[in-house]
Amino acid sequence: MFSICRPPHQISLMIPRGPVVVRVGLGARFSAQRRLGALVAPGVQGGRTFFSTPEPEVQTFKIRKMLGYSPELMYKVISEVEMYSMFVPYCTKCEVAKRDPGTGLPDVVRLHVGWNQFTESFESKVKFDDSTVTAEAHDTHIFDTLYTKWAVSSIKGQESKCLVDFTLKFAFKNPIYGMAAKSFGPSISTTMVKAFQERAANLTNLEK
Repeated sequence: MFSICRPPHQISLMIPRGPVVVRVGLGARFSAQRRLGALVAPGVQGGRTFFSTPEPEVQTFKIRKMLGYSPELMYKVISEVEMYSMFVPYCTKCEVAKRDPGTGLPDVVRLHVGWNQFTESFESKVKFDDSTVTAEAHDTHIFDTLYTKWAVSSIKGQESKCLVDFTLKFAFKNPIYGMAAKSFGPSISTTMVKAFQERAANLTNLEK
């Protein structure tokens, strides 16, 4: 979702124990080269540097929505992860890397996502329950945390409708991306739910 087009600026700082080069760019990448001695804070032992990377902030977004489709249909749409590239925004490909030997359901999937010049692929551990589908990503260069949960529940007396609860948790490894995500996180959640809703509508039309 992000592309870095300009090279980072270089700022050279002179201190008594040697020059430190700090590279500052959009990616918030800092590198320090120490030629003589260790750069430590006064009175601090163990070689702690002045430069510390903040812990990634986990952001959580939740949506609950009543949809005009049966719980069975919505669960089918959500659980068919192999079909995600057909309707999930920014998902260009979804491969099943491993299946559960007992159920035959996907156990690990590999997602490929792309937007403009940004591309990324990563694996997610998928878990299926009677009414929930969860996915937790690992082996990703962009995210420190990426977790989604879908929960589908029936509505008493309204068999053709259901309640869908969608939870999205993520934390970027890059703190600058994390700050930017606070503004567009809610819209991503809304877009995701809308995409699955439209997929259900398309399947309903095909069955007519």
